[in-house]
Amino acid sequence: MRTERGEQVQLSGVGMLQMNQTTVKEFFIVGFPGLHPDYYELMGAFLFLIYVTTMVGNSLLVMLFFIERRLQKPMYIIMLSLAFSDIGFCTVALPKVIARYWLDDGAIPFQVCLFQAFLIHYFGALNSLIKMTMSLDRFLAICFPLRYPMLMTNRTMGALTAFSWVSVVLYRLSFSLAMLVLLAPLTFIIFSYISIIVAVLKIADAQGRYKAFSTCATQVCIISIYYLPRFFVFLSSTFSFVKGLMAEMENVSYVPLKQPIMFTVEGFIITRQQQYPLFAVTLIVYTVMLLGNVTVFTVITADAKLHKPMYVMICNLAACDLLGGTVVMTQLMSHFLTGDKTIGYVAAIFQAFSVYFYAVAVCTIISAMAYDRYVAICKPLYYHAIMTTGRLVSLCFLTWLIPLSQVTIIFILIVRIPLCGTLIKHVYCSTGAILKLACIPNLVTSLYFFYTSYMITAGSLLIIAFTYVKILIACVVKQEKNSRSKAIQTCASHLSVCILFELTTIIVVAAYKAQGISPNTKKFCAIIPIVVPPTLNPIIYGIATKAIRTNIVKFFKSTVVLK
Repeated sequence: MRTERGEQVQLSGVGMLQMNQTTVKEFFIVGFPGLHPDYYELMGAFLFLIYVTTMVGNSLLVMLFFIERRLQKPMYIIMLSLAFSDIGFCTVALPKVIARYWLDDGAIPFQVCLFQAFLIHYFGALNSLIKMTMSLDRFLAICFPLRYPMLMTNRTMGALTAFSWVSVVLYRLSFSLAMLVLLAPLTFIIFSYISIIVAVLKIADAQGRYKAFSTCATQVCIISIYYLPRFFVFLSSTFSFVKGLMAEMENVSYVPLKQPIMFTVEGFIITRQQQYPLFAVTLIVYTVMLLGNVTVFTVITADAKLHKPMYVMICNLAACDLLGGTVVMTQLMSHFLTGDKTIGYVAAIFQAFSVYFYAVAVCTIISAMAYDRYVAICKPLYYHAIMTTGRLVSLCFLTWLIPLSQVTIIFILIVRIPLCGTLIKHVYCSTGAILKLACIPNLVTSLYFFYTSYMITAGSLLIIAFTYVKILIACVVKQEKNSRSKAIQTCASHLSVCILFELTTIIVVAAYKAQGISPNTKKFCAIIPIVVPPTLNPIIYGIATKAIRTNIVKFFKSTVVLK
């Protein structure tokens, strides 16, 4: 039977077993805590004034857009989208709060509360994508003024707007997508306005600079009004959380482990009979990976004709793949062959940071390769003037410096953390697995690790997406079919490598988010980004790149002749 309070009471046949299950039917909106009831009507009037002003102002903008045909341009289409978003956001959030103070009605049904929460998050994420589209419009208008009418048509802006309204639904699917929807627009906005500032400063005419800045002033204000309050809310909530966490940790006592520390890597949960076949498979895969990357590296370094930017970066990628694959697969082979899963503290730290270095370095290297392809296809006449030897060396140096500096900071933060556990529940030693062994949560290290990893990944994706959009536009503009096919062919291998790396990363995220997947399956998915791309990358470049393929054949022929 069900009580009036929604409590389910079950009676069993043997004795009497009572179980209470409370069914939540409604919530109550408290409003502003600490607000005296005498000010309820005043607060309601203030919120009502804000709501009416928002509705009237945005409705006038919508009407003006449809009445005045001269405003039916890309820049105003995105403002129309923003107006609809603001109307929706205020309509979802404010009326119930106004009713709380004017009618003293704070009750809200459970289903309505869930729907309201979904819409508030929806419109919040939608605003981020709209701001990103606005910055894209200004970026194209100022940095590419001659191509702007061709690139940003009403149809293009309409498609971008529709994509924003539809794709933001993905925001609710997972935490990773939520962070992507929220932080990727901010990253692109910063990138676009840095590019705008650089482009405007190159304008010799002072009046031209003023005009360029004035066209962005409105959007800068809108973007600042949107992000600054959220930034301060984030800082205040983070400060409150850290303060509470520090207060809790003051009452926690722990005895950290002392050196020498020996970790135990859980690895795959398998029987003794399964270890030897897995060792043979791992050995074969590692041999293929080692042979492929060493061959590509040797062929490129040995032939002076291949000392060009694209091949030099392929050589860097091969070295990076060797690092990532070797530190993980050699340990796997040792575990399968001997069954010994212990690893020393120094070896564990080295492996963790080698894997992390590999992941960040791959992002920076493929971003540099994307830039090289962009210059080669979009600016072919200036390619040799831009991609000089000095520029190439600086670019390669930067691709290794970024992961090295990031890993160094992480290393400094982690080695100072006291550890209270030795069981690493993973296939290999990772930075996250070691952080989980800390005696107390380390918020600073965790936040730095998360946000820097995200910024590297998001920045790499944005660079690759931007360059390939430009490459696609350049290929469409090209009239000759031979030039178009040649341009696409030069990008095929690099694009395949990018897709392969990102796809394997998505598999890892999906495996750990999915329910009902066995621990062995999750661990297998975790090593895919470190095993599959390093194994397939030399095969992709060896098959798709004619110059490398030809030189590999010559290399092996000369080796056979010498023997």
